[in-house]
Amino acid sequence: MSRSVRTTKWVALSVMAVAACSSDPVQAPAEVSFQVQSVGTEDPIHVMTQNGVPSEVMNALFEGNVIADGAGCLRLDDAEGSTVVWPVQYTGEITSEGFAILDEDGTEVGQVGGSFSFGGGILPELLASLGFSQADRDLAEGLCPGSYWIVAP
Repeated sequence: MSRSVRTTKWVALSVMAVAACSSDPVQAPAEVSFQVQSVGTEDPIHVMTQNGVPSEVMNALFEGNVIADGAGCLRLDDAEGSTVVWPVQYTGEITSEGFAILDEDGTEVGQVGGSFSFGGGILPELLASLGFSQADRDLAEGLCPGSYWIVAP
């Protein structure tokens, strides 16, 4: 039996401002930015994830396929073709079945090229007002230009 192969290279780590001490342990950080995980050695797939839990989320529903484009960006397979920005601690992994997206617990949420169902919403660009730094926006636009679907945690 072949075992799963997982090659991970962190391309960028954004600095996240941490909220001041609080009695509320689930308080969202003051700033949420993202990480880019490139999985694979040849033609890597870029998995963009948030660095923290946003204080507000969009609640539209996406049901459909998520695909990897020629640049390795994970995009919604619809008319918009938005790049997916996954919640904090989601990862990508090469498995014997293909390329899987795993949640924070390591549970598979779907196979790239296959069907997904998740909440969130589309942004025409990553906005500073939502906590994305200029470096985050530049990196995202350089790797995967276009609109972005921010997946709700």
